[in-house]
Amino acid sequence: MLKNGRIHFLSEDRMKFKDAAEAILEKAKKPLHFGEITKRALDEGLLDTVGATPGRTMGAQIYTEILYDQKTGREGRFVKVGPGLFGLKKWEAKGRETLVLKEEEQAKVAEEITDLSGLTSTQKGRIVENRIRELILLYGGGALSVYEPASDIEAIDLIVLKKGEFRPIYLQVKSRFGLSGKSKKTYIQDIREKTFEPYPTFFIVYAYFNPHTMELHDNLFLIPSDKLRELAVEINPQGKGKRLRLVAPMSPKPGTKWAEFIIDKTQLADVLLQKIEEAYQLFR
Repeated sequence: MLKNGRIHFLSEDRMKFKDAAEAILEKAKKPLHFGEITKRALDEGLLDTVGATPGRTMGAQIYTEILYDQKTGREGRFVKVGPGLFGLKKWEAKGRETLVLKEEEQAKVAEEITDLSGLTSTQKGRIVENRIRELILLYGGGALSVYEPASDIEAIDLIVLKKGEFRPIYLQVKSRFGLSGKSKKTYIQDIREKTFEPYPTFFIVYAYFNPHTMELHDNLFLIPSDKLRELAVEINPQGKGKRLRLVAPMSPKPGTKWAEFIIDKTQLADVLLQKIEEAYQLFR
């Protein structure tokens, strides 16, 4: 309940992250960054948590609920209105004008609450692999299953199967936690030539994870392995450590060579279903 402008709960009535977020947004009456939602929830005593990164947990849980609502058609509670910014869906239903923080204020808040310097490159890679798996399962409508290789297979991160059929396609997931170029809009990633062997059912997913919003960029690159060499730049071609480097804009213009390989992350499952059908036409 509200008392003297604060939300009061008995000690036994501490709330789950998403319920606390809803209560904070109800009181704020405007969208907030997930870090600010968490700070206010802790200040109000709504959360009992000893976790080291409650802000990240808050952002991930709200975003996961939004993805689930979009997939199932459920009338959800939350809506994403900007990078890391969430509001209540019912505000839109009532025609309420959305209030969004200025872009520079968003960035400042995000910088203050996100620090991934303690994570190893392996841990970061696993985070993105898990997000890709989540997207496939959430948007696959139950038609796809996702597995990890039973053994440490070089270059293969995920195996995707159409349920009821053994027609797998294989994914290597490459991730970046930062963009390059003057405008910070260019994706650059290397694959070692030594471990790269193209075949029709092997695809590379290139994803950018924004460390401030704690979300994947809306765009993913899905590149057939047999197309990579013609798209990539060879690094150190005559020496040891030869690599294939992808250098591409995260939002390519229509008609460019990258346009056919960029997909919205919510369409990944549908595209993979199509790729399964196309790939196995070759074996008939």
